[in-house]
Amino acid sequence: MKKPFSRGFCGFRHGRGGGFETQNQPQFPKKGRPSTSESCGYVIYMKIGFFGGTFNPIHNAHINVALAARDKLGLDKVMLVIAADPPHKGNEFLAHQWARYDMVCAAVKEYPELEVSTVEFELAPPSYSVKTLRLLKEKSPNDEIYFILGSDSFLKLERWYEYREIMKLCKFGVYLRGGDDVSLVLEYKERYLSQYGAQSVILDGEVSDVSSTSIRELVAQNRDFSDILPGDVCEYIDKNGLYGRYWDLSAEAIRVWVKEHVPERTYYHTVRTAQTAALLAEKYGADPKKAYLAGLLHDCSKGMEISLMRELTEKGGGVCVDEYGNNPQLLHAGASVALARDVFGITDEEILGAIRYHTLGREKMSVLEMVVYCADLIEPGRRFDDVEELRKKDAPRIEKLFLECARVVNRFVRHNGFVLHPDTPKAIAYYERLLGGNK
Repeated sequence: MKKPFSRGFCGFRHGRGGGFETQNQPQFPKKGRPSTSESCGYVIYMKIGFFGGTFNPIHNAHINVALAARDKLGLDKVMLVIAADPPHKGNEFLAHQWARYDMVCAAVKEYPELEVSTVEFELAPPSYSVKTLRLLKEKSPNDEIYFILGSDSFLKLERWYEYREIMKLCKFGVYLRGGDDVSLVLEYKERYLSQYGAQSVILDGEVSDVSSTSIRELVAQNRDFSDILPGDVCEYIDKNGLYGRYWDLSAEAIRVWVKEHVPERTYYHTVRTAQTAALLAEKYGADPKKAYLAGLLHDCSKGMEISLMRELTEKGGGVCVDEYGNNPQLLHAGASVALARDVFGITDEEILGAIRYHTLGREKMSVLEMVVYCADLIEPGRRFDDVEELRKKDAPRIEKLFLECARVVNRFVRHNGFVLHPDTPKAIAYYERLLGGNK
């Protein structure tokens, strides 16, 4: 399988050069600034902030912390180091590392002194901070590194992997949260200094209590989160369907693969179809999670060569390839079934059926099949005559909505002089009889 995210998204260049390329400028310039003090016995070339996290997603409080650390500590730059496989996060639903990279890049693009590092993507998992610090020191031993972290993490440093070495490799910039016991933080600051020689600075101000977890919950509940995220990050989450109610690790793996393998226009259509299918499934009694997955996979073979599409369509089963000729609009459904089954291990026949029949329809469709068929046609990005009327339909039964959608497809195909596959008229006739003529 082609490795996901081998190219940059949203115009941002992925850092691949040994893990140290960043979004703004090289992290380790050959020439640094001379220190005003020689007491340490060597010249300090750069004062660097190390601000690590999953950034799942990055939010305004993250940016405020980085800027506060820059100002308080007099940093030349702050590296936002994205954790690839954090050991303390367990089974938390993480967006793909390159999706989180894209969001961080979007968030800091107006701040040249904030840089995005992918160093932990190159290290063997899990993502222990001591590994990253060792590598940073190896690459630039004279740089002075400030580890920026919250007071809650600061108080637990002695539980961290190789914490003694961490305290030797860096100093600490500690930010406070509302309700923190400042005296306790100061007590630990003095104890770390006396026991381990660790130097720490308390940053000015307090950070809001907003968390990435609470933001993901807002997204899943379809509530507004625009005031706590940078605008470009909000747009990225919306366009890519991250953190929705039926989004999880399996859906994220599919989304990443689809984004890498299909044309951009098809990818965004796929995301919108999955979201629309889940909403229709809620309304009409199908399984929303299955609808979401089927929506993500329904066009996953789009963009491939016709010969390969025909081969996969034969493997997908349930159709006669010879009837479809070399028409990708007909072939891609069966090919997508094969990919769903063979690449992602989808064996649920209901999901596979929804993918298989989303283009032509058929007689006696399942509710899920009709849901995905309709979602494909009426998702918010579609632009054609009658689409707004279809979206406004408050059909009491999914069969009625399917019939209206199939009639629109029928008229479109005939109006444009295309050959209509017989399965669609058969489906229309079947549901007209079922619903009693033209009701």
